Amino acid sequence: MHVESQLPQTTHPIIDHSSLGTVLFGNAYGDSSATEYKEIALSIWQFSGIKYGKIPARFMQAELNEEFEDMTECYHYGPKCPQVKMPVRMEDGLIGLPKEVASHAEDVFDEFNCLNLNITTPDGSNENSELPVMVYIHGGGGWSGANSDWWCDGRSIVKQSIKIGKPIVHVAINYRLGPFGYMGSEELRKELGVVHGGNYGLRDIHLALTWLSKYSRPFGGSPSNLTIYGESAGSLAVESQIHCLLPPHFHRAIMQSQTMGQPLFSVPQCIDQKSQLYNKTKEKLGLTSVKEMQEVNCEKLMEAYRAVDARAGLGELAMVDGEFFDEDWRTRFSFKRNARKYEGRKSEIMIGNTGREGSVIKFIMIGSPKQDSRPETETLMTALTTLISTEKVNEILKAYNLLPNPFHKTSSETEQTKFAEQVLTIIEDLIFYKGTAEFVALAQKSRPELRIGQYIFKQKNPFSTAGIFKGVEVHALDLVYLHGSGDIFGEIDRMVDLGVEDKERELRMMQEMQKAWIRFAYGEDDGVDGVGAVKVFGPDGKVGGIGIEELMEERGYERWKVFDGLSNREMEGVAGVLLQVYGGLVGEG
Repeated sequence: MHVESQLPQTTHPIIDHSSLGTVLFGNAYGDSSATEYKEIALSIWQFSGIKYGKIPARFMQAELNEEFEDMTECYHYGPKCPQVKMPVRMEDGLIGLPKEVASHAEDVFDEFNCLNLNITTPDGSNENSELPVMVYIHGGGGWSGANSDWWCDGRSIVKQSIKIGKPIVHVAINYRLGPFGYMGSEELRKELGVVHGGNYGLRDIHLALTWLSKYSRPFGGSPSNLTIYGESAGSLAVESQIHCLLPPHFHRAIMQSQTMGQPLFSVPQCIDQKSQLYNKTKEKLGLTSVKEMQEVNCEKLMEAYRAVDARAGLGELAMVDGEFFDEDWRTRFSFKRNARKYEGRKSEIMIGNTGREGSVIKFIMIGSPKQDSRPETETLMTALTTLISTEKVNEILKAYNLLPNPFHKTSSETEQTKFAEQVLTIIEDLIFYKGTAEFVALAQKSRPELRIGQYIFKQKNPFSTAGIFKGVEVHALDLVYLHGSGDIFGEIDRMVDLGVEDKERELRMMQEMQKAWIRFAYGEDDGVDGVGAVKVFGPDGKVGGIGIEELMEERGYERWKVFDGLSNREMEGVAGVLLQVYGGLVGEG
């Protein structure tokens, strides 16, 4: 059970929502811990499983749900979108917290009733509160996850917002995943209408924001001050809302750890590419019509979809369809204009990364088959020269110190480890850091008035239960500090020793990160102001700032120039080869 649920539960809060014609009943949580909260009694309300959208059929866009019973119980999380069950979730593997410390809600899957959201708000909030709304979009590659995952819980950050005198309303949403959220094809467009041709999950997110813009006020939220944020695939979902053709319902955005347009991992596909995957899936199932595809068992659909998808496990992709995404999506930046007391404030973006984003690649590729003979530098060179010129290959390898001292089969184990780390660094630059810099540059060029700030998360994983990822600034670790409870670092008696060396240090980092995100939602300058300052969280619980130039130098941006002149197809080929070689170096499956 998630540690937050151990807070004492009080009477059920009630919200009389006249616009929806219903009375909602939620849960109340109170905490007056003198140690963590300095004698301040903090009480919050949470309303879970609120249905915001109705799905008329598979491969159909959802509709706004405005029909509720006279009384609506919001005591429990709503159903999740059907998804493949993994032995270990990626975030769990990287963070390393055992289920005795932090676990997820029971898997209750419902393809047609999964569009729900959880709202967490300060005790007593009402339609006159006008609080900033922070909407979290979960990650998971676009094929896994739910708003009931422990790292989506808004209770900790809402309590922090009350403590610092800047209360917020927090929302965590579900959306369709895998084939239910990202399938697309020309046949679907012809049979069901162009609007129903794909991008279901991303349009679900837009629908949730539409619902909140209309109905968040009785929960204490201000539709005139809405921030969306997400991590990893959730960050891609945030960016999709920034670039999409539909009217925006948000005013600020935070992108954590991933950007669109990066080779192999996040480049939107055209209709033809989506159609190929759709047709292969249909053929695998032995089906011949759209109707059959809509009615086939969801488990069978997921199995066939993953079996024929050459990219399975790398993350779902948006579709350029002229309805949600256009060809010029990279240079389109849409934010809703602030109103009333927020008039005049500029739209804002905050974007950043952890110190070792490549850790997620390592987590994935360790599962690759173990090879009797590990790849060497010559293996990498040979594979790359089938895609790009020998001159360009040498240029890339020299930039990353893989030449002139190549790794051979006879090299030591230490040299093999160094080789693997350098290959991972190339992948990391291509998939994460280079993309962040490109996004900032394009945003500043396309919308000079946008206020864009950057951050970097350098706090090291404190949990001994994280294994090889202990002491590393791993992908997804920032979620612990944003959405975990203070107890997560070992403040309560447990059977499991997490090995956290300095609990107070970790709590300070949690408070600093939460304060920065909250202040951003308030439109305040917290050192991330778009004029060159980059906020740095960690290591060792410290918070500071560096200049853009220092960040770029630290990232080694000069070496990124070796990729100039490569086409998108060549970049994807290079990324694919690097992943294959890296899997051969670290695979233990």
